[in-house]
Amino acid sequence: LIMNATLGDIDSMHLILGHAGHALGRPEDMERHYGEACCYADAWKVWHDVAIHHLERSGELRLARESLSKALAAAPEEPLVWYQQARLCNLEGQTGEERRYLEKIIEKGTGDLAVHHRLATLLAEEGNDEWALAVLESARRIGPTDGQTLCLLGHLLQKRDRLQEAMETFLQAIDLQPDQPVAWKGLGEICLAMNRIDQAAEVFGHLHVVVAVDAQD
Repeated sequence: LIMNATLGDIDSMHLILGHAGHALGRPEDMERHYGEACCYADAWKVWHDVAIHHLERSGELRLARESLSKALAAAPEEPLVWYQQARLCNLEGQTGEERRYLEKIIEKGTGDLAVHHRLATLLAEEGNDEWALAVLESARRIGPTDGQTLCLLGHLLQKRDRLQEAMETFLQAIDLQPDQPVAWKGLGEICLAMNRIDQAAEVFGHLHVVVAVDAQD
């Protein structure tokens, strides 16, 4: 394997061997191979990838934390590292720190709607509704046809008692994706809040059909 590896593959090979060292309970081998990988690729990329492995596969948050610390030391302004740090904070229940990293990513500029969605959700949970709305409006400018953005925005507008805007937002989401249960449910709740009982009954009836079809699929 080593003899046939190209130079571009050597860092990946050492990463795999490092992961194997961890799985086999050989921390010295793990550290040695992770270190060797840094000789063939940017250190921040190596430790970033190591962190992802431990976040998604091994579940070793301590190792993920240590790896991200090394990645941040090597590339303190790298948004990809900030994103993994935000994921780690989420898993550890550190929502304030998670929000801080997501804010940094958006301030630097990103088209990743998932980052906007998560930040808006955290802000809304903290009661920062207007800030959350601004984040979602930014997301809508990036992806005007994204159904999840529109549904999150509709729910937040409803929470702020901006019912007509919320209704229009859910209707837009339905126009773009008619089989989206979240949008139909949101629209039905808006109709009830506006005392449009007959319209609400019609919407919830359609929601039942959408959910039934989704269950069959």
